[in-house]
Amino acid sequence: MFRRHRTGRTRWVVAAAAALTLLAAGVVTAIPAQAGVVTVQNGFEGNPYEFWNARYTEGSSIVNLVPHADARPTNGGRKAAWFDAPGNVPARISTNALFLPEPSGGQVTCRAEMYLKKADAPTPTDNPRVQLTVSERRGIVDTVIDGSTYTLTNTDYGRAEFAFWPYRRDANLIVEISVTGGMAYVDDLFVRCASAIS
Repeated sequence: MFRRHRTGRTRWVVAAAAALTLLAAGVVTAIPAQAGVVTVQNGFEGNPYEFWNARYTEGSSIVNLVPHADARPTNGGRKAAWFDAPGNVPARISTNALFLPEPSGGQVTCRAEMYLKKADAPTPTDNPRVQLTVSERRGIVDTVIDGSTYTLTNTDYGRAEFAFWPYRRDANLIVEISVTGGMAYVDDLFVRCASAIS
């Protein structure tokens, strides 16, 4: 499906307290549950430009957050991010700053995942490279926490777990997706932090 190129990995500890859902406008609502877990998710529905920032170089790359037949149909989804960056000039999107409250319980670890596929219309394109990172923003400086680069070879969506890190108290997190070398779709971002089972 696709190959991941990555160094270093913090183990994800699955645990179970309050699950958080990010609504389209970026509002987080607490929903009681059984574990020390918080989640932010976004599938580009509603007005995706309230959550995401797009950057590309006209004439060399482009990205659109639009209704598309290639969106994942999960939960009635109709939108996805479409990237066209045939050369080395990237097309990028990044989130506004995300804040995840610290889950209750013991040691907390976090992970991020997204769904990726290469475009197949009108004919399959080259194998694009998708770089996904999570950074911490302090002032105007973003420092990468973790990330991965995937080479996409399949025209079906695959789940990409691209970042693992220990919870950072009071951190503003930024997720960035960058595509080069072809056309690709990305959909359904999930960022989860969970406490260790005690």
